[in-house]
Amino acid sequence: MATLKLQFNATVEKRENKHVLNIVQKDTFKKLLAQLEEKKVILTIDPIKRTRSLNQNSYWWGVCYPILAEATGHTVPEIHEICKTVFIVPKIIPIDPAFRDTLDDIITNTPDSVSYERSTAELSVGEGIEYTDMVRRLAQELGTYIPSPEEAGYVS
Repeated sequence: MATLKLQFNATVEKRENKHVLNIVQKDTFKKLLAQLEEKKVILTIDPIKRTRSLNQNSYWWGVCYPILAEATGHTVPEIHEICKTVFIVPKIIPIDPAFRDTLDDIITNTPDSVSYERSTAELSVGEGIEYTDMVRRLAQELGTYIPSPEEAGYVS
């Protein structure tokens, strides 16, 4: 059985030589704490991962994909689909055994896991940089040149 997981955004700040967790939705957080009185909980602190920037997205659609489309005869949307399918590792979701048993009542041979293609919007900034490098390398292999984000004016 899945457990309820709530997320609250916060900032770790240093005040008077002590680290303090400054929670954005303090009132809601306090109400939740009151409901959990005397219960054991797990507190997980996970840094927020920045997703790819709008500049990265604009660079791919405005510079990279059109150059590759011209070099290959594919359309810009086709180039996008090809690149993300080839260069972005799919996400794999394991299926809980109890849930899989329920699915087996509806269909046969339910897999242990499913995978799906991730969107470029799901990439972190770092993954976006790696993706850009692979797209530019593809252009190089095709004998064409994609200017860097700096050269194309997408990074200042």
